[in-house]
Amino acid sequence: MRIKSYGKFNLFLKVSKVNKTNKYHCIKSLFIPYKEVYDEIIIETNTKNDRFTFVEKKDVLDPVNNTVMDTVRYFFDKHSNVNKKIYVEIVKNVPPGSGLGFSSSNAVATYKLLHKLYNIEIDEFDAYKFAKYIGSDAMFFLYEIPLIVTGYGDKIKPYKKDIDVSKFTIVINPEYRCITKEVYEKFDENYLYYSKNYVKHGVFYNYLELPCYDMNPGLYKKFKTLNEKYDHVMLSGAGSSFICFNDV
Repeated sequence: MRIKSYGKFNLFLKVSKVNKTNKYHCIKSLFIPYKEVYDEIIIETNTKNDRFTFVEKKDVLDPVNNTVMDTVRYFFDKHSNVNKKIYVEIVKNVPPGSGLGFSSSNAVATYKLLHKLYNIEIDEFDAYKFAKYIGSDAMFFLYEIPLIVTGYGDKIKPYKKDIDVSKFTIVINPEYRCITKEVYEKFDENYLYYSKNYVKHGVFYNYLELPCYDMNPGLYKKFKTLNEKYDHVMLSGAGSSFICFNDV
């Protein structure tokens, strides 16, 4: 069995000051599905040997600590009586650190495919619990429709206005890998400055754009180059992909 794992991009992203107790940030963001490119998850009954096997041929993920493996462990902990002799492969077409949510997407796609493989109906409460376990944007990938996402990524509501996705061009920059945790830490270092001086791109904006550029001068140069071609160039999420569009 296989499933496509799609991405998302953020048309606006507001980030609050870090909560010193739980170390999380509240956000307000508009998530849009991105289906021009995708990873693939393949799960099959393991007939070649008597153990669980994980494969990622491009060698861009830690073979133990990645969201696909986290999902498999979560699923097996919950369903301890199932046959664990399976073959799991992820085909990574989009590099890590793209800012398009593929890490969470891979996890949710694996979660859905495991339920299908074992013919287990997805429990809505468990899906919510699982999404919180994986990360702040995982909830979106359970639905993959335009959503307003708030709180710690756990509060969602459909975005009811029509959006012409075709007017947005996504430019992925594999040479600049942005680590989300590090970008948020940079944002926290100078919260007042970054939260007041974010750049507006028409009606859209991203609070994490300036801290990401401060950490990646080469990415800022790429922004300047693209800005000569498009009216607006904005970083998606914590980077490193750009959303490019022209005024209508």
